[in-house]
Amino acid sequence: EDFNKTSENFKLVTSTDNYFVIDKGDYLLSRNNNKSEYAIIADNSIVSDFVLQTVIRIGPSENKNASLGVILKAQNDGKGAVIFSINKKGEYRIKQLVDNTYKILSKAKKDDGWVKSKLINKVDEHNLIEIRSENNIYDVYINSKYLTTFSTPNLQDGSCGLLISP
Repeated sequence: EDFNKTSENFKLVTSTDNYFVIDKGDYLLSRNNNKSEYAIIADNSIVSDFVLQTVIRIGPSENKNASLGVILKAQNDGKGAVIFSINKKGEYRIKQLVDNTYKILSKAKKDDGWVKSKLINKVDEHNLIEIRSENNIYDVYINSKYLTTFSTPNLQDGSCGLLISP
């Protein structure tokens, strides 16, 4: 998706909680609800083995924990997915939705799974994210440099999307 025109894959929303619009080749997301995150699942995005490339940028926010993530293999019933997120502190986290609970897959045992990385650009800077998945093994690259590998043996396929924090 190049976001140069409106498409049916990503929804446009203007409400008190969310402001999602296409703006000059960008999908601009603003989450005004400060209590919960929000998932956007792209239509027609079911994948099993894949290479996903995207560029994301976290703008200035009053929320010191602001983050934006890529959703992988989201299940139709809403009870399974993998989320790779970055925050404005230059950290990443990998978590898996299992039923209605998140399981942290990233290596950090403290800080709710957030791992600091010099590869991740901070506020108002672009981050090129590439995730390669084959046989449920995921290799993650940030700004064209290898970051980490993880696996999820129980998700064969699913949809992709975005997860925006409060």
